[in-house]
Amino acid sequence: NAFKPQEISNTVWGLAKLREAGETLDNNDALKQLLLAVAKKAGQFTEPQPISNTVWGLAKLREAGETLDNKDALKQLLLAVANADVNAFKPQEISNTVWGLASMGCIQYQRDFLDTGFSSMEISEWPDQEQHNFVWAMAVSICEPYTRDIENKPTDQELEVTLQAVHVLVQRLHCISNPPDDVRERNQLFQAGCVVLLFHELGLSDQLEYEMPASLKPDFTDTTSSQTQRRAEQLFKQGAADGEFQREYSLEYKGLKLPPVDIWRKETVDGKTIEYFVEVQGPYHYTLMGNQRFPDGATCLKRFLVQSCLQSLNESDTAVKRIYQEIPVEKIDEVRQPATEQTQDWHVLVESMTQLSL
Repeated sequence: NAFKPQEISNTVWGLAKLREAGETLDNNDALKQLLLAVAKKAGQFTEPQPISNTVWGLAKLREAGETLDNKDALKQLLLAVANADVNAFKPQEISNTVWGLASMGCIQYQRDFLDTGFSSMEISEWPDQEQHNFVWAMAVSICEPYTRDIENKPTDQELEVTLQAVHVLVQRLHCISNPPDDVRERNQLFQAGCVVLLFHELGLSDQLEYEMPASLKPDFTDTTSSQTQRRAEQLFKQGAADGEFQREYSLEYKGLKLPPVDIWRKETVDGKTIEYFVEVQGPYHYTLMGNQRFPDGATCLKRFLVQSCLQSLNESDTAVKRIYQEIPVEKIDEVRQPATEQTQDWHVLVESMTQLSL
């Protein structure tokens, strides 16, 4: 209670830097008390640095696997962002804020923050890391409207904002000559480039022409398998012939490898070849705020890339039906392989779960 806004912000930032460096936080009560402080005093955050450091810090802690179980902390922090003037922020503060908001899936707050007067052309003068973070955040902003349920399409205003963000993104990606050494940053830039390519391929914009820099090579090999994913793997593997099942499967699009999906399975139903591309959605795929739960930025981006790629492949090749599935972690145990050799029952069950459409 004695901490001032700057002191709370500095502490959030410091813990995030420790986690980024690989340190563990053994005292969960400390983080809980800190989140309580954010929830109580975020309304007093009026200066750019406390807002920026806290948004970035919470996003980093969440990315590192920490549980941010105080829903009011994010809610109050976002109110501070909503009242902020982007023109008072320095480049690093803008970059950290929009990256943190995108990472946590707070896309509308990110757009509103930039709409207060930010000029996108300024980023060409920023240091590289600030530019890289900003470009990834814009890629998430571009994708998010297209990953919603088919009945909740983007508004005309959102589409306009999206296309403006695409324009900024393309301009920046054309200038990349020295990709970052950091794997995470390089992967983020690569995914942003894939977004631009798919926007052009799907006809979402007729003004986009972009060629991925040859030097911008991603590395998606650093993946870990959770207990839930391993359980899902065993269920999906049952009955699949050799060579027709794979974990951490990477789609290729125009020679570019996309981030891997958790599970790929191929089967034949009524003479039709079907390929399933399955993501197991656990709690870390979502951000909690009040009574709301929404997908984080990485989930939005991956959804768009995989769905768009499959849509393009299905249009060019009708011999195979390719289905993207998201199965919530709580429904994994409902997925059962029928005892018979026929797989129609399994096929219907999986398709009925959470299939999304562009």
